[in-house]
Amino acid sequence: EVNYFRVNENLKLVDLPGYGYAKSGYSRRKDWGPLLGQYFEERQSFKAVLVFMDIRHPLKDTDLELIGLCKDSEVDCIPVLTKSDKLSKNKVAQAVAKVSRDLGGIDTFAVSSKDIVGFIRLSKLLLAY
Repeated sequence: EVNYFRVNENLKLVDLPGYGYAKSGYSRRKDWGPLLGQYFEERQSFKAVLVFMDIRHPLKDTDLELIGLCKDSEVDCIPVLTKSDKLSKNKVAQAVAKVSRDLGGIDTFAVSSKDIVGFIRLSKLLLAY
């Protein structure tokens, strides 16, 4: 399943619900690889990928595969660490710094839908595309 959202005339978001989610099952996730590769190659307007990861468990194999596909396809990757409310501010800063460092200095975002944190900064970046 793929969900499409039109934010404004120039910005559309595509969501793959459950991508990387453990309960999605290996067979379902492995089918996404060729689909994503083809999508990345064929979509001229495709600008960036937001990779949402639980801040407590970032950079799982599926995350790294998607990030690698972004690099191979020369598509910007935006790592977003979710559930930042689950950690102290110090631990959030450490997690953001580690993910950024592990990905070669890519700007990394921490968000919390519970505390409504990080979305203004992330929105500004998205709207700049």
